[in-house]
Amino acid sequence: GQEHLLASGAPLRQILQSGKVPSCVLYGPPGVGKTTLVRLMATETERSLLEINAVSAKVSELRDLVEEAKNLKILSGYAAIAFVDEIYHFNKSQQNALLPSVEKGDIILVGTTTENPWFEINKTLLSRLIVFQLKPLTEDNLVAILQRALIDEERGLGVLKLAASDDVMRVLAKMAGGDARQALTRLEFIASSAATSDRL
Repeated sequence: GQEHLLASGAPLRQILQSGKVPSCVLYGPPGVGKTTLVRLMATETERSLLEINAVSAKVSELRDLVEEAKNLKILSGYAAIAFVDEIYHFNKSQQNALLPSVEKGDIILVGTTTENPWFEINKTLLSRLIVFQLKPLTEDNLVAILQRALIDEERGLGVLKLAASDDVMRVLAKMAGGDARQALTRLEFIASSAATSDRL
């Protein structure tokens, strides 16, 4: 999914292929791949990834993350990605605490949010970030994800050796409303109740 950002020639893909990651906010509904995309950014550019959740993080944890990122930059010469999940939960002072490190390039700040960043993120910080808007996944995207989950033995349901018809996959995709997490949860539920049969 997210072809408008990641298809061949799309802006974010070109940036990542050049080895760079911009400080940015990934804005979109739940289950559309925001966290997966952050991890892909780190893998593609071979950068360290430090994660923190804004819902539960204390100010001391935020300071520790920034310090760790600075130390990693000294050691490797490359800024680490500081991933703040649900960044809109940070209050104004917490968001401001990130500013100096973003400005100096000590960290690459990547935040995710389901809430409109233009209303929920401090304007001073937001002016230093690029906002990438993610869209609900298409039915085809979801079917592809479900099919992969059904055969993946390491991270999916492949060990169960189940098969599902295209019609079943389409119904699950439609019911999910563009949310891959919802689609996978439904698939897992059905698979657990059909684990002893040959077909879903």
